[in-house]
Amino acid sequence: MGHHHKHSSKQPPNKPTATTRRYIRWHTTETHKTEPTSTLVLTTPLGHFVDIRVKLPTALSTSDFPVPLVHSSLITPVPNVLPTSSLDWAFAGTTQLGEPQQDGRRHCKWLHFVDSRTTNGEDVNDEGFLREEVTDPDALGGRTVWESETGEGLDASGLLAGYEEGWLPVPVILTRDGVDAFPGRDDAVSLLEPEEDELSEVEVVTLRLQDPDGDGVRGMVVRVGWWCQGVFRGADGAFQAERWWFDGGRWERLLRVGDETADGRRGRLTGALQAAMDPAELVEGRTPQFGDDKWNAVELSKR
Repeated sequence: MGHHHKHSSKQPPNKPTATTRRYIRWHTTETHKTEPTSTLVLTTPLGHFVDIRVKLPTALSTSDFPVPLVHSSLITPVPNVLPTSSLDWAFAGTTQLGEPQQDGRRHCKWLHFVDSRTTNGEDVNDEGFLREEVTDPDALGGRTVWESETGEGLDASGLLAGYEEGWLPVPVILTRDGVDAFPGRDDAVSLLEPEEDELSEVEVVTLRLQDPDGDGVRGMVVRVGWWCQGVFRGADGAFQAERWWFDGGRWERLLRVGDETADGRRGRLTGALQAAMDPAELVEGRTPQFGDDKWNAVELSKR
């Protein structure tokens, strides 16, 4: 983060995606790759995204990356509300993607609208280079398409450092058949891509909350297919985040992180999440109200 380059026009992604991080390596402190979080990023065709990274009690094994496995922690519900200290980072905003360069890398900028680490998300300089990587078809797990990200950021000690990350695509629509324990591995699931015709009906919803009085209330909820995530910050600074998925015919909450707001409410995301998961009443451009909060339905589509 922090480099300046001349780029051609920035553009949002054009298809809805869900991705999970499977490793990070800091150039300052670590020679090996680790994955200390359960991370899921949902991104819409217009470039709206919600990125939630929750610390895990034990870092994931990265030795077999990039075998197309998603760690079971991603789809294992956490029954209790987690404190915000359990967050590594959670943020939401819009993505700007540059054109591919000669080496295949694309400059990407993530503009933060809500951020668990700061009340001034706009001041966060979050950018890096993405490149599609393909593994050897003869390797364990066969041909896997994944994405590497390189850039600069603040490491655990607060120092500006170079990093690299590995990101795996997660199917935006999961059939139950696609969630099978990997043979001999009880910590991983193999997520099968759906057939192309199933992908034609991917529900996409983006709801955005910004208090017109400028008191700092902000939120964003993004649904991509059978995944839904939301983040919220109250006027008093309280932060909340939730992750849901559609499992076996019903929506199930996987994660709930956060503080009570000053009025004692913990579920400030509830109404918007429920509307995104069942969007029949939503109309793009309208401002549905949930409790005291008036949200904007900024993106509704089926892809």
